Amino acid sequence: MIPSILLAAGYGRRLLPFSREIPKPLLPVLGCPVAQFSIDRFVEAGSRKIVANTHHLATKVVLGLNQLDTGNAVIVISQEQKALLGTAGGVARAMQFAPAPRYFIGPGDVVTDIDLADLLKKHEALHNNFGVQITMAVAPHKKHFARHSNVFVNKRTNLVTRISNGPPTDFFYTGFAVIEESTLARFPRNTSFDLTRDVLKPGIHKAMVGAHVSSCLWSEIGTVVDWVSCHFEMMYMFEKRSLPESVLRRLLEWSVPIAPMIWCGKDSMVAHERYSDLVGPMFWGGKNIPLGKLGPFVVSYGSKVPRKWGIEFQRRWRSIPQKCIINNYD
Repeated sequence: MIPSILLAAGYGRRLLPFSREIPKPLLPVLGCPVAQFSIDRFVEAGSRKIVANTHHLATKVVLGLNQLDTGNAVIVISQEQKALLGTAGGVARAMQFAPAPRYFIGPGDVVTDIDLADLLKKHEALHNNFGVQITMAVAPHKKHFARHSNVFVNKRTNLVTRISNGPPTDFFYTGFAVIEESTLARFPRNTSFDLTRDVLKPGIHKAMVGAHVSSCLWSEIGTVVDWVSCHFEMMYMFEKRSLPESVLRRLLEWSVPIAPMIWCGKDSMVAHERYSDLVGPMFWGGKNIPLGKLGPFVVSYGSKVPRKWGIEFQRRWRSIPQKCIINNYD
């Protein structure tokens, strides 16, 4: 069973002001801290040790992760105290806490049902046939993923031929991968370096990077708009009965669907007769939520917040301009 590395150290600047107080891996989606979904995928694939790198709000990250359901796995912390070590430097440091020939790596800010056991099988085949050192889990590109780099794959060999920015093409990188320990052995420990620039691109040039195509659910909370939209996407998929069972089961531990496109946290339920005037989609969690102030396209996690923390966003969600109002925790 190979260990896993959960990337949980970033500042989450695109999630300000919320990430000032709440670490990105602990931001909730329908009440469930988002890191839970990556942990679930690691555990399903057989990992019994998950190393989480931390830096920003490290104490809160450690406390929060230790409260999540880790099944048969244990959480080990790799703290980057002085400075962030980058997407590859952080992985290299984390490897010291769980020595092994290879590792899963994955982000702490996505809702996904990706099958990491299949990713491992593909990596083993590519490693044996071509000497591949890293196998990236890629997924079909969608227009609203335009900020994610394009990954070009040789469909015959499943080797990655190029990573570039630009208009969406076939695939994007999900953030999950299997990586050989020897890949990062040449880099000095506790030094900052970047996975794409310093590892993937040189590896692609040497034909040492493979790809596994996964048609999985993948919803990132990289920005505040992404975070809000992820709530609505999960509710919409639930209504269409297309939400993966593993994700639905986890969400229902934290929240309750009370009407079409209307959910609330389990600690936020009130008398059912008060729901008749509500118009979805909406979600609220926490205590003392004033239902009279809720409206369409609202996600609320508390009402007692400074006025400056009330944020309004205009965006296209399902091709319709909508207003999203978000409140932080009490």
